[in-house]
Amino acid sequence: MARPSRRYDAIINKACSDLQSFTDDKNVYLRIAHEMDLAETSRYPWATDDHEGFIGDYRYLIDNCRVTAPNVNHVWSPAGKENADLFY
Repeated sequence: MARPSRRYDAIINKACSDLQSFTDDKNVYLRIAHEMDLAETSRYPWATDDHEGFIGDYRYLIDNCRVTAPNVNHVWSPAGKENADLFY
């Protein structure tokens, strides 16, 4: 699988750093690209039939965020369609 573009790394790092700053006195949860298994709708631009591509991009984002924001919790949140397990 190809590595996702580094084009947005600075934005990812800034956003995660900002989230980390809130973790001193509260729990912070990042729910990104939720309901990715709803490809048949146009509700979310990240919803796709390309589950392998989604997994690669999601892991890239979360892995990078964990470096900058180790105290931020991550939420994997599919809609619950029968194909949701393909995105895990």
